[in-house]
Amino acid sequence: MNNRWTWKQPWIAALALVMLVGVSSGGYAQVQDLQAPDGRSVHVKPGAVQPDLSAYRTPLEAKIVDRRWYTNDGMYLANETNNSSISFLLDAVKAGFPVAHDEAFGWVTAQEAYWYSRYVLSNVFAQSHLGISMIHGPYWTLKAQEMHQKNRLQRDRGERVPSNKDVLLGVYLPLFYKRTGFPRVFDDAAPTYLQYASGDPHFTGPIDVGDTFRDPMTGKNGNWGVPRYYIDWRNTRWDRDDMEVAFDLGGIAQTMKKQLTWVEYFFHSDHRAASPSDPTRETLLLGNDAEEGFRGIILTFAAFNSMLEAKAALFYDPQAGSLGGIDPRTYDPAEGVRYLPHRIVPSVLYVGDLPERVWALDKVSDKRSLLWDQASWLWSTSEYEWLGVRFEGKAFTDNPPVDAGIIERSTVQVAQGLSNIMVQNMEAMHSRDNVLVSEWSPDDGMGTELRLQDASMALVALQEFIDRRFTAAAPRGLGPRDIADRADSLVRNTADFLVRMQAADGSFRPSYDVVKGTALGETDLARPSWWAIRALTAAYWITEDDAYLQSARRAWNYLDAGFWDAEHGLYRSRRGDDTVMLTSLEVAAATGAMRELMFATPLEELPPLIKRFTRWFIQARDVSGMQMAEDNRTGELTYGVNSADEDGDGIPFLKHGHGRYGIAPVPAASVAVNLGGEGNRAFADMKGDLHEADRHTAVRYAYQAQGDERARLTVDAAAAKTTRRVVAGTASPAAVTTDSRPQAEAPTARQAMQRFNGTLVPLQPSRPIARGSSLSGGEIYTRNCAVCHGQRGEGNIGLSLETVAGQGAEAVFEVPMQGRFDQAMPPWGTGADKLSGVLTDEEIRRVAEYITTVLFPSNAGGGR
Repeated sequence: MNNRWTWKQPWIAALALVMLVGVSSGGYAQVQDLQAPDGRSVHVKPGAVQPDLSAYRTPLEAKIVDRRWYTNDGMYLANETNNSSISFLLDAVKAGFPVAHDEAFGWVTAQEAYWYSRYVLSNVFAQSHLGISMIHGPYWTLKAQEMHQKNRLQRDRGERVPSNKDVLLGVYLPLFYKRTGFPRVFDDAAPTYLQYASGDPHFTGPIDVGDTFRDPMTGKNGNWGVPRYYIDWRNTRWDRDDMEVAFDLGGIAQTMKKQLTWVEYFFHSDHRAASPSDPTRETLLLGNDAEEGFRGIILTFAAFNSMLEAKAALFYDPQAGSLGGIDPRTYDPAEGVRYLPHRIVPSVLYVGDLPERVWALDKVSDKRSLLWDQASWLWSTSEYEWLGVRFEGKAFTDNPPVDAGIIERSTVQVAQGLSNIMVQNMEAMHSRDNVLVSEWSPDDGMGTELRLQDASMALVALQEFIDRRFTAAAPRGLGPRDIADRADSLVRNTADFLVRMQAADGSFRPSYDVVKGTALGETDLARPSWWAIRALTAAYWITEDDAYLQSARRAWNYLDAGFWDAEHGLYRSRRGDDTVMLTSLEVAAATGAMRELMFATPLEELPPLIKRFTRWFIQARDVSGMQMAEDNRTGELTYGVNSADEDGDGIPFLKHGHGRYGIAPVPAASVAVNLGGEGNRAFADMKGDLHEADRHTAVRYAYQAQGDERARLTVDAAAAKTTRRVVAGTASPAAVTTDSRPQAEAPTARQAMQRFNGTLVPLQPSRPIARGSSLSGGEIYTRNCAVCHGQRGEGNIGLSLETVAGQGAEAVFEVPMQGRFDQAMPPWGTGADKLSGVLTDEEIRRVAEYITTVLFPSNAGGGR
């Protein structure tokens, strides 16, 4: 059966619920607004001009070994990438990282990491059709039943039970449009709430970049302001015949986490626009802008439908041998465990023009309870709890949509109940003497092995669960205090076990037998140490036990000394092996470990770590070919019309990627890189597609080693307060002096800082960093501000600066100085404390003067 068909029904077009993408400064770039069918112009996210990153690039010989998308692995990479994007930059500035004028670090975080994560969100969640359509979600079924009951009570005329489609598209969707100001513009999107385990990300039809197409629904013919593929997603779907129709429960949870972290970003501010009901007046609407507010609504419902489905039908009863629902209020594992199994194969029904739906959940193909899966669910459900607190009264209300909310505040109780179950099951099924273990099975019971990968995910999830529910969210009383104490005990005992298992050289093995206290698996691998760093820093955030931090630093120094290849800008996956294997999990583990370790490092030791992260990210994600395609947001400004690789970074525009029609802009599952030249026979014999970075456009490589490139961290905490080490890092094309103050100056104690995601990090005692530069206001703006606000102040992921021209420099000065939390604007001048201002008062004054004069492009008539 060939399932490469297209849906033309209007409701499918209306259910194109997510991911409006932007235009930029070339080709279509002169248009910054989408021309909607109803005549309105809706602002969309523009692309950005990529800075010169050649000083970070080294040519790599690489093969794409596996292009397939695996939902669990790929979504976890997307989650760690998202955590390393704009929120990382915001928190880094707040914490006082020496990133002033570091244009490359700003690009990697606020642009590449941000959009690589968002590409995955759009393509996998809504465009690919990789899963069960959200229209069949249980929330909409309950709403349909509720509406039918109200009809019968009031009129009793035998009305039919409305369908999910009736409720979502006929009742709720128009309200969502009005709440956000977003019009119906897409076709053939399919937001999913139960994602399949894997799929082939190649497109099934040609990507149309024309702007002359006729919309059969509205009759509008051309002049949309965007190319066709922005609105019509028929040809960006994936091949249904090559999808693995199975539910990986860890993958579904990782997708939920991805959806909810983006909700947090999309809802962090409101926007003012013409009222959808009365264009003559302005009103306050939900979301950063119309598109992001609308997207945030749909992501909220997708995640909640996943949780509700799990609560109602996905828990396995090993005694009955069947799936069913669970009541978190009465669940007691001592009376018989119920848990989310690793893999379920559903029977799927295809009926007419409707998206496929689950007909039956009749086969559990893997009955094991995996710690990774349970921890992933805890990670995502605790995120939903936090959002319910952060956006209470705004998105989560008592009587939506009557009180302008979008979803009931009581839905948080479902997330809370599931979170409690996950912690209970970790105790009952995944811990021996309060040390976590990786597996439990109905046949063999609890295992004895703890894999570092699982330990990492579990400690990260437990840390966020404790931090959000019982720190930031404590006044809301979201659960019993004793469960936090039990979660804390799991964290401490497991972290203590890891510290005891660490080898004398700082290394870790892939897994350990927690009963025998013995190491399992191969030696000299990088990934276990990355996982250990991520786990131990999470434990440190909660406990502030210095033993965990010192252990993490020893693991970093082990990797730095034995695995870092300065010439190629990569970490070897195995010590001494000239073939580096970049997998989704390996890159995700390294990304998270490096990011977290930076927040646990004194300011004076940060410069080499920042440069290391930037160079490694560019080499591992871009130059290696792991990022298989990209859109205009990361540099392909004219949508591939004039060039297949306009920005010359080796990543092709999506329609020029691999395959007949191109490939989705998602990461490859596995890439091999040759560090050994022609003598590396293992690489030569390996199957895969040779990555040709220069196939379309010559890529510029200008990296030069800068002396000692070691980036070792002080291990002895006492020595860190009295000894300053001089370390050199990779040169940046926009670097400025960041030397520490004289040695005699003692470190200053710092308090904990709340991150953008609501969790707390205890900042390390630090010496002041030398700040300041002689750069002009325009140069400072280009290197620090343009990445968010656009080269011309047109607004990118940050706000447009069009209104600034009417204000004086003094009035503008306070915004970058103090920051605006509700606008995700970092405090460039003050940071989290007096020690951490990134820009000096004088530098901020120069920027304020620049953007309020005719020197600024938008003020001279060159902006939007």
